[in-house]
Amino acid sequence: MGAACRMLLLLVAAFLLNSSFIHGRDITARKLAKPPKATIKTIRWDNGDIFDCVDIYKQPAFEHPKLKNHKLQMEPNSYPFGVRVKNVSEDKLGPWHKSGKCPGGSIPIRRQVITGLPIIRKNTTFGSPASYNNGHQYAVIHYFTQSQTIQGAQATIDIWDPSLAHPQGDFSLSQIWYIAESGSNLNTAEAGWQVYPARTGDSQPRLFVYWTDSSTGNFWLYVEGTAIGYWPNSIYNILQAGSNRVDWGGEILDSSGSNGFHTLTQMGSGYFPSAGYGLSSYIRDLFYTEDTQNWVAVVANALQGTAPAPNCYNYALENAQNGALWLFYGGPGCN
Repeated sequence: MGAACRMLLLLVAAFLLNSSFIHGRDITARKLAKPPKATIKTIRWDNGDIFDCVDIYKQPAFEHPKLKNHKLQMEPNSYPFGVRVKNVSEDKLGPWHKSGKCPGGSIPIRRQVITGLPIIRKNTTFGSPASYNNGHQYAVIHYFTQSQTIQGAQATIDIWDPSLAHPQGDFSLSQIWYIAESGSNLNTAEAGWQVYPARTGDSQPRLFVYWTDSSTGNFWLYVEGTAIGYWPNSIYNILQAGSNRVDWGGEILDSSGSNGFHTLTQMGSGYFPSAGYGLSSYIRDLFYTEDTQNWVAVVANALQGTAPAPNCYNYALENAQNGALWLFYGGPGCN
């Protein structure tokens, strides 16, 4: 494992993040899926990644049944308070410029890796006493409201390169969960970084966004202040009105069948929170908003936590000298 950078992540009818790439360990030769329909051009990176440039109006997203008649929005109608709109810097786009660019009217889609293994979906019982079943373990803090009043959340997350005990099936991630719960219904919008070789074909930390079933209410993704794309509001049923819960922290999947209690898969940096700054992984700048105009700092006594296997993975909250709240989390696993 090793630290490389930090990522500012904001969800407020939008995702805003600053990140850079980490070089990890290639674990296997990769078998790639076929390019999407309407591919115009293919770009190959030096690290083996392949990106297909797909006609923006014929992208696979429009195959979703709720998007059959969707009108593409080319840019946001408004921007979250505090977001500085700017062009992506040349150093961030360097790999693209060296390998080529997608033509106008097309979007880059990373070629999917075929491993022969099923992609593990999220555990919909997360947050309940059974949240550590099916091999998932967490070290997470939760902020709740009685109604769906939360319109956004943000944090700065540092990025690590955790080791996996079973690279063929395990994953390790750090993220924000933006959640709306109503009875048995659950909608989430999640974003952060993840090491998941079964999905990506290598052990590099990768930016990811996951979701379950302003004027448009679309969820926009920003990178370095540039609007990259969005998730239409119509794909959700209860999250459209807002969130009643935000979580920050880490998660691992133990694919060995021990439910995460006997695995050496690391979470975060692989160190416990007690190791402190420089060794332990952290998430800081924890804020939420109920109107997208006023950001409220999260305070420790307003939070609850989940760490079902504290001897394997745990969390701790600390206040910095400036009063800001820091979440230290993670661990080496246990055997």
